[in-house]
Amino acid sequence: MPSVRLLALETAVPPHRVTREAARGVARAVYGEKLAGYGALDRVFDSSTVDQRWLAQPLDWYRVEHGWADRAVAFQHAALSLLQDAASRALASAGLAASDVDHVLCVSTTGFATPSLDARLIGPLGLRHDVGRTPVFGWGCAGGAIGLARAADIARAAPGRTVLFLVVELCSLAFRADPEPVNVVGSALFGDGAAAVVLQVPPRDGPVAEPRIVASAEHTWPDSLDVMGWRIDDAGFGLELRRDLPAFLVDRLRPVVENFLTGQGLRLAELDGVVGHPGGPKVLDAVAVALDLAPNALDSSRAVLRAFGNPSAAGVLMVLRKVLDGGARGRHLMLALGPGFTAALNLLEL
Repeated sequence: MPSVRLLALETAVPPHRVTREAARGVARAVYGEKLAGYGALDRVFDSSTVDQRWLAQPLDWYRVEHGWADRAVAFQHAALSLLQDAASRALASAGLAASDVDHVLCVSTTGFATPSLDARLIGPLGLRHDVGRTPVFGWGCAGGAIGLARAADIARAAPGRTVLFLVVELCSLAFRADPEPVNVVGSALFGDGAAAVVLQVPPRDGPVAEPRIVASAEHTWPDSLDVMGWRIDDAGFGLELRRDLPAFLVDRLRPVVENFLTGQGLRLAELDGVVGHPGGPKVLDAVAVALDLAPNALDSSRAVLRAFGNPSAAGVLMVLRKVLDGGARGRHLMLALGPGFTAALNLLEL
């Protein structure tokens, strides 16, 4: 199976920066008097390790309740702006024009539109009218890694074809005032962001260059649909997140990763690094324990979590951007986890 070259990767965040204390203040105002035991829950803002986030709307927008109509308008406006920004910069970095793109794969699980976001970007970006398009909803936090794998598959189908992979997640637009502990956790942890990746399989006589996507896999555990996901009702999306997720990972993740690496002729100890989705401090700790990683192995993931929160599917691509900017080389495991409950794995050569 040919490797797929990652020609460019760019990320983008919305304009509204919110500090931990500012987010805590809104949560106190919304939940403080309605949720019994809120005082103990307030500490989740500290344990989240999130210092700041970037949100699609000004902070006051989150102080009042919004229904589907408000959320849909906000999603389409912010999502298109972020994707156009990230995609334009990624194409420029790759030395390509939008007219060079043969296929667009666009992923989001925090909103949707019909016509889809990729269709709405044809005019603003200058994509060809015959460009192939694949919009995807539902991968959640695993969407950055699974989407990268699917985009690589599309590129492999025709060497020389240029694929534009887009991800946008506006988690903050799902913020809601229901007095439930999981909503406080969500308000302390999740942020907004987007990413664009340009992919291509070089011609057979072309040079082999890094970074490359070498192989991919995913594993969905049986009877785990309730681990994480959305509850959809009249108000919008409602976060569902099982408290025993870290223990689940400690118990079950390692055999899945080892099986994937064995298929590539590798062992965990032979990896040069791990590009882990910044799902939260407890999730990162559980991954480190399950895979017996060195203490600093997930430093880039923790740094992205501090600076951006958990931007769902966009998060693992933000971590990859940071790893690349730090000059990392060699074989890296990209790992993200999402609804299903599913582990998404990519082997990267940086």
